[in-house]
Amino acid sequence: MGILQVEAERTIAAPADTVYGYLADLGQHHPHFLPPAFSDLGAAPLE
Repeated sequence: MGILQVEAERTIAAPADTVYGYLADLGQHHPHFLPPAFSDLGAAPLE
């Protein structure tokens, strides 16, 4: 499998701990951020 590196930045009107909680929860919330066409992508820790 190849590596796809994507970066994005945006201001979110929510407390930082709430946003981090959604991003850190790879099993429940994180997979739903992208449309179905990207459902086979996974996440790897940043180096």
